Parts: sequence; C-alpha cells; structure tokens
Amino acid sequence: MAGPQTPQSTPPPTPAVEVEDTQSLRSLMVGTTDISRPIVKKLIEGNQIKPGQLGAENQDELQARLMTAHYIQLYYKKENQQQVTEKETPQVVALSCIFLACKVLDFPKRMKMLIRAYNQVLAEKKDPELSDQQQSKMVDKILKLEFHLLRISCFLFDVQMPSQFLEEKLNRFCDAVFSYPEFEKAYPYERKQLRKVMFTTASRFAVDAYCGNPELSRTRCRTP
Repeated sequence: MAGPQTPQSTPPPTPAVEVEDTQSLRSLMVGTTDISRPIVKKLIEGNQIKPGQLGAENQDELQARLMTAHYIQLYYKKENQQQVTEKETPQVVALSCIFLACKVLDFPKRMKMLIRAYNQVLAEKKDPELSDQQQSKMVDKILKLEFHLLRISCFLFDVQMPSQFLEEKLNRFCDAVFSYPEFEKAYPYERKQLRKVMFTTASRFAVDAYCGNPELSRTRCRTP
C-alpha cells in the first residue's frame, strides 16, 4: 500500500510584465512615450496658438505630451509593482494616456479623432491602418484602460507639470539679464525674439527631460 503523497505546491503566477531592473522599466516608458509623440502632434495640430503665448510652439501640444508621459509612467510603475495580470500593448497604453491627458487638460478630443490621428501616423510609416473591426476593438481597450488609469491615479486631476513654472522663472531670468546696459547695447531690438527662442528651447528640454524620467511623483493614496 502506497504511503500518502506529498501535495505539490502550485507555482506562483507569472507576472504579465517582468521588469528586471530600472533600465528595463525606463526603456518601456520611453518607448511608449515615443509612440505617443507623433500621435499627439497629429491630434493637437489643429488647436489654435493662444494670443500672447510666449513660446513659438503650440503650448497645447507641449502640455499634452507632458501629461501623456505622466500617465504612461503611472501605468507602468503601478503595473510593475502590483504585477497586473492583463498586459496591454504599448500602442494601447499610449492611446489611452493621450485620450485621458487631453480631458484633464480641458481640450478633450473625440475617440474618432484619436483613431484617425493614429491611422495617419501608421500611414506615414507605411504600416497598414486599422480596419473597422480593429478600430472597434481598440476603442474598447482604450476605454477600459482609461478607467484603470483613473483608478490608479485615485481620480486626482491636479497634476503639476514643469511647464507651469517655466514661464515665470524664465521671465525673471530674462528681466535680470536684459537689464544689463551691456546687453541692451549689444541687442537693442532682439530682446523680445530672444525671449521667445529661449522659452521654446527650454520647453523642449523640459518635455524631453520629463518624458524620459521613470520616477513618479509620490501619490498620497493607495490603489483601490
């Protein structure tokens, strides 16, 4: 008569996203952010440049890129920490984060416009566009992931971006530098244009630095 068998332990489930180190997490975030950039540009290019805007570029696009990067970072950071079982492609993550970012920034875009912008980017890359069936499935995934993003962000929409402080700090810097008699003598007519060029360049640095940074702001709430 055979003795009692030792019950076999069930192996733990394999996490959906296996990030071995910080560099892998950074690559995942930056890669998804790179996917989002041309889509944001296509989606926002119709927005009017606001009167009196300091920079030469459309600030709505800069804000959308920053906010999209924020939600991309939030998604992957939480997904890696909690080992979410359902993994989405970087394309779905990028589109969902763009869709939510535009709402948070008070210039929401229709889902049809978002999908059209994505198809335009695919066409420019000589990739096949989404079929009607693929578009329908993509919309369902975007809406589902958007709600997941709202949950893990605790429905907090007051997100501070570096661009909020950039114009104030740059104006103070320019006022101090431009007040020197030597500078005014060397550049009597170019000060206004120099201010715009400096702001545009600084905005690009701020966006690129933030979008490439995997560290998240501390959220004072627990994920529901």
